Amino acid sequence: MSQQDENNRDLAKREQPTSPPVVRAQIPRTIQLGQQDALDITNLAQREQDALEAEAHRKAIERDDRGQRIGQDLTATAAQIRTFTDAVANTTAQNAAVTITNTKDDALGRTEMMFGNTDAARAGKLSRSQQGLADNAKFWILLVVIVGVVIVLVAAFNR
Repeated sequence: MSQQDENNRDLAKREQPTSPPVVRAQIPRTIQLGQQDALDITNLAQREQDALEAEAHRKAIERDDRGQRIGQDLTATAAQIRTFTDAVANTTAQNAAVTITNTKDDALGRTEMMFGNTDAARAGKLSRSQQGLADNAKFWILLVVIVGVVIVLVAAFNR
């Protein structure tokens, strides 16, 4: 090799740092998302970290409360079903007819139940009032009366 190559080779050499660069030490902060996922919020500002942690705790409490309410409602619904089924079985054993209907609104939503050994129970269709709808019979009767009065008045004035 020539002298010039030797000098250029020295220029290309780089010195390796003896220690890694100093980085400000932060305590890792994470937020648990569900059962297995975690979100690292270490690089956010302190105020943002605190706000996110507070929101995560609030949501966890709401999720736990909803889960407990749903569990309680499921237990209550299962107990009602057992009670109604036993009542129908006892009534059937006594050669009697029974139809039991029940509707309820809870954390699970609206639950409509019909039990029995009658044709109505076999059809499985709840009446309007059992479905929580208004009974319109009075409205229709009133409407027919009004229409009847109008027809009578029109007929009387056309003579």
